[in-house]
Amino acid sequence: MATPEPQVASTKPTAPATPSPVPPPAPAQPLKDDEEAYAHYHKVMDAVTKCPVRADSTLAALHQFLDVFTRRDATPEHVKNDKLLRNLTGVTEPAVRCDMFDKGKWRLSSPTATNGKYELFLRFNKLLYAPVVRLECRFNIDAPSPLCIQVVLEFHFGNCNGTELRNFEYIKAEERRDTPRNPSTCDRIKFQTNGATCTGLNNAISSEALLSGVQKAMLYVLRELAQSSVPRWLHFDLYTHELTSNFYTQELCDLHQIVARLPGGDTAMLSLGRPEYSAFRPRVGILAIREPSDLVRPNDLMRGRLPMVPLPCGDTFSSTTEGVIQLAYSAGISDAETRQALELWARARHSGTLFKVGHFPILALNYGYFSKLGSANQDLRYRLPRELHAELTFSIPGAYEVKYEGYLETEALGLRAHDAFFVITSHPVKWFEAAFKQNKDEKNPIYRDVRVKPHYNSFTYHSQLQTLHELQLESNSRWHPILLNQRHDLIPDHDLTAGLDIDPQKLEEAEKWLRGWREWNSEQLDVLASIHKAKGRMVITMGIAGTGKTLLQQALAIFFVKLGMRVQINAPANSNCNHFIRELEEALKEIKGARAYRLYCSSRNIGFKKMSQDQAKHRKVGHVDRRVSNLHGLGFKLHASRNQKTNARDYSFEQAVIDEADKGELQWLTMLDHNVDNRKEVEVWDVFRGHLNAARDLTLDRKDAKAISEFERSHNICTNHLIALTDIMVTTTGNARATEIVDVWANAERDFDISCKGYMVVMDEGPKDQEINSWNAVTALGSKVNGVMMFGDDKQLKPVNPGAGRKLQFNMFSERLAIPLPSRLVREGFQHVSLREQQRMHPVLSDFPSDEFYDALLRNAPRVHGSLDIVRPGMIDAALDPILRKVLSESEKARYTDGRLSEELYRLHYFEIVGERVQHPESCSSVVKEHVEVFFREMFPHLQSYFGDRTEEDLMIICGHGYAASHLNPCLFRVWLTSWQIQHYQTAVFELQAKQKNPDSHYPRIMTIDSAQGQEAFMVIVDGSFQCRDMMGFMTDPGRCNVAMTRAKGVLWVLGGLLGLKDSRHAHEAPSPFVKLKNRMQTRNQVHRLQ
Repeated sequence: MATPEPQVASTKPTAPATPSPVPPPAPAQPLKDDEEAYAHYHKVMDAVTKCPVRADSTLAALHQFLDVFTRRDATPEHVKNDKLLRNLTGVTEPAVRCDMFDKGKWRLSSPTATNGKYELFLRFNKLLYAPVVRLECRFNIDAPSPLCIQVVLEFHFGNCNGTELRNFEYIKAEERRDTPRNPSTCDRIKFQTNGATCTGLNNAISSEALLSGVQKAMLYVLRELAQSSVPRWLHFDLYTHELTSNFYTQELCDLHQIVARLPGGDTAMLSLGRPEYSAFRPRVGILAIREPSDLVRPNDLMRGRLPMVPLPCGDTFSSTTEGVIQLAYSAGISDAETRQALELWARARHSGTLFKVGHFPILALNYGYFSKLGSANQDLRYRLPRELHAELTFSIPGAYEVKYEGYLETEALGLRAHDAFFVITSHPVKWFEAAFKQNKDEKNPIYRDVRVKPHYNSFTYHSQLQTLHELQLESNSRWHPILLNQRHDLIPDHDLTAGLDIDPQKLEEAEKWLRGWREWNSEQLDVLASIHKAKGRMVITMGIAGTGKTLLQQALAIFFVKLGMRVQINAPANSNCNHFIRELEEALKEIKGARAYRLYCSSRNIGFKKMSQDQAKHRKVGHVDRRVSNLHGLGFKLHASRNQKTNARDYSFEQAVIDEADKGELQWLTMLDHNVDNRKEVEVWDVFRGHLNAARDLTLDRKDAKAISEFERSHNICTNHLIALTDIMVTTTGNARATEIVDVWANAERDFDISCKGYMVVMDEGPKDQEINSWNAVTALGSKVNGVMMFGDDKQLKPVNPGAGRKLQFNMFSERLAIPLPSRLVREGFQHVSLREQQRMHPVLSDFPSDEFYDALLRNAPRVHGSLDIVRPGMIDAALDPILRKVLSESEKARYTDGRLSEELYRLHYFEIVGERVQHPESCSSVVKEHVEVFFREMFPHLQSYFGDRTEEDLMIICGHGYAASHLNPCLFRVWLTSWQIQHYQTAVFELQAKQKNPDSHYPRIMTIDSAQGQEAFMVIVDGSFQCRDMMGFMTDPGRCNVAMTRAKGVLWVLGGLLGLKDSRHAHEAPSPFVKLKNRMQTRNQVHRLQ
């Protein structure tokens, strides 16, 4: 069987033409329902009632596939049905080796996998809801290192952007008449098609130089099949005689079960006669998703014959419809799960008692019985949202039931164990004096019934739906090739400075400044150059922390502002935004009069201990009329307490509008009142200044509705004026559609006559954010966005996925939540720059992360090589040496005749602390209390003595387990509110601080791995609560381990157990990166026992 010769001259890609119509298919028999494929429907339950799904059900517990544990006890019939359902909803098994030929033109054989060859396999995918024939081509490359590149083409039974297959026919070997029958005779599949969607083709094209001539010829054929719009017949001969058919695998039987459901089979699937994803559409051909009510309910999904099981998600989308549906339903069901669980909790009648902590009344809550989300035989664990504001109704002595406002507090308060604590913000502490007197005996407090009405912030979710609606529009079609992520070679490059009517001399001066502002390395220069060749107007930069990503973002932001443009900086978390705006201060001096502000709710950064009593009543959660800034935020800033210090000036709009009012330099003449009888223009800054001063002097009458209304309107107008003047806007991706941005900042030229050449969107920590949020930032400003630049590290944390690792699932596209946009683009070979020179960690600390996570490609900048005696004089003698000498044997001490240990021992060390790993029954999170006790007894006194008031800045404790709680320690929460491990550390700090009377600056930062990303400290203590290598929980995830190991600049110490095996049956499992790190440290004498 011959293979085609390479046709190099024909491999240049061309834009796909409009697909030619395929001749209509032959008449088919009416399709009948497949009862066997939907036999599991009776197990799909309403997540709230735990009963069969009804018309009004909003959330359904999906059918659970068998896992390695439940499969042992399952009946053979159950195992058989499970396997069939997996094959009908995902990529089918087995993969059948095949030959492929175009009728009358060429034939491609699948040779043995050797150097210079390839293999062809045929499967099917998504048969019950978007059926396709799946062709896999695996290129095997030996040089320069063994590599397997897989290209997948999918031929769609239904119309997919104009491409589809027709006249499908499966011919079994015994039915063939074109060849003599023998044991090696192949089954044959043939159909007519006019194109295919693809995955992996970009990586194959970029690796074309490594391919042999035969492989290049095959790659050419695959490109033509994916791109061609001319109908053609394809034939596939399947090597079915290679499949096994025995008690253990039954591959041939599995294949026949699938074939029976294809055209011509005994039970052809309903999905073959419908549009792809038809169950998700309220009406055929319409995909209107703008409100939560537009999402199809579970009962209607089942009537549309959706399988109601977890569905696979990949790095490419076959169409914009598939992309929008997966993004919409993954976000929508996740939101419904959070909202519905909160409603169930709020329906219960809880009991509470009041305590006084500082100058705040605290409502300590014990939960009453409440129903949890679940299925017929399993309930889901529940924890309250961390940012929860609620209306609390209860009675106190001498008063009837009163409604109070409060927020959930997750910090340790030093009170006895309760399920939750709410800080009352609506009433002063004196209001509750009678209740406090009743609770003088803390061991026997008086409890009252409490009704809770939580405030649920739906702004983010509505923004996401609006994003998906706009993403489908023709005005955003330029982003569709990036969304699909199939053919990067067909996406044009763009100069992000072109077409903006910029003076050439001004552009030349700005570029000269950009290249000369810092001494950039070669990779950083590539990033700067990429603005002139941005693939599809998008630039992606990946790199470990400390490689200069933030510096590049600053330089590029200033560069675009110099050109007369505006820049929006987005990040997934407030901590990332806070870090960027602080670092921007120096760069901002490069442009006289440039303005950069951060759009966020000011109260979110202030902890319970640092909040003043006057601020409490202004602490609100959520948006008001889609605005982030409001009068409550202004009031919170006005009453800032003295201990709310920052490392840089406050860049929030709340503080900025106060500062500008005090300066008295800005003016804006406009109508404050639009009533017909009072329509006159006033100097709005003067009006606002008068009310602001009255609020400061406490002379503002809060009962005067007219004065308060005028204060609020003048505040909004002045804030809008300031927003219109802003050059660099820093905010989270979740706030990208706030009114301040889409209605004010984007229309500054129209409403405030402020010139703007265009808008650039820069996203930090993109791989940590859900894809739908990234598109939220990209599309919020519409066609005014000239380009997008994404930065991050795809080797570290992924986006938060509430359903990850959970057996009970409600979200059929749960996997989509954990696939960020830049990461899937890079995996498919999208053009990007990788930064390799790290400028944070000492080489002793960067050595292992480089080898384990970055293929040993990291380089250490010259600046990180300084010794401890130079960068931290006295630290060894005062803190590190006294601790380490407690663990060294006399023989080890004798090795160091000069009295000093090697610097490697001081910088990187593993302390074996034998203890018991206790798991919380509700959250399954863990803590080893002995780790906490030994740290504060043996280590912290020396470290605190050295660091002093810099302890908070220079010392960080990273805990491996998040979102857990404790009922063992009387100062901890009983329920799943925050890390159980962190609560133990916080309690130890709380008790120590009560004795020492020192400010917070004398105590370490205590963080989960999630919150630590983007943070750094000179010394980091990692406590992953691990004792055995097969009981490490979250600490087996490479991304989490990477974050924990790369936060320290100078010293990294790890607290853990012996890391032996607890169960020998797990010996075959891949070890955690921390196990590998300990093994390496063991050979270097960096591991010692500490008790």
